[in-house]
Amino acid sequence: MSNKRDTDMPELLEGELPEGTPVMSEEEEAQLNKKNKKKRMIAGIAVFAAIGIVSGVLLALEPWAKSVFGETLGMYGSNKSYSNYTPDYDLDVTTVEEYMELDRNIYFIKGGEKFIIEDSADNTPDIDFFIEYFDCAINCRYNEYNDMFTENYYKTNEPYIRFAPQMIYDISIEKLSESYSNGKTNYTYNVTYRIYKNNGTFRNDIGSDGAKTLFFALVEDNGEVKIDRITYYV
Repeated sequence: MSNKRDTDMPELLEGELPEGTPVMSEEEEAQLNKKNKKKRMIAGIAVFAAIGIVSGVLLALEPWAKSVFGETLGMYGSNKSYSNYTPDYDLDVTTVEEYMELDRNIYFIKGGEKFIIEDSADNTPDIDFFIEYFDCAINCRYNEYNDMFTENYYKTNEPYIRFAPQMIYDISIEKLSESYSNGKTNYTYNVTYRIYKNNGTFRNDIGSDGAKTLFFALVEDNGEVKIDRITYYV
């Protein structure tokens, strides 16, 4: 075998194609680029479609996951989730001995004074409102509970479909202000309470026996008191 270089093969310069290599015209090259671009677009659409399908499946599974694992994202601006007890919509809270032994009074605080509020003909409308408010929550009277809010409140909030009985205790309502405007009385309160064995159907921004203060803005119009705003303290 000879190691001598074949002198019949021309030496190619860098970037030069061998003789006889087919070369595309500018029109053919443009058509090929157009086809490749179309393929990339189709692939991109397919990827976005797949992402959309997966997202839809995850959203559809969210209620199921909540029902299985008992975890929900918090309301009133809280983004923390809690593990909650399984809801019992037929629960009679008076049959739960541990709950009945807890302090279930409603404590009213005003100007440094603190006392227990009860049904009385001497109560002001806002005090009677809170007695009814907590009774609705404890006894899952959700339709009546939904009626305790103004139209303005429902511009940014949804009414409850339902909630299970709430074993609420350690209730404290602190009156912050009272003012009059346009024939209406406006009240503001700090409201704090705990829920024994919280099932998350009423408050899912606190764990069982936990407490976070809420700011309540109430409006009294023609003797009827309703909640206009509830703000979460961060």
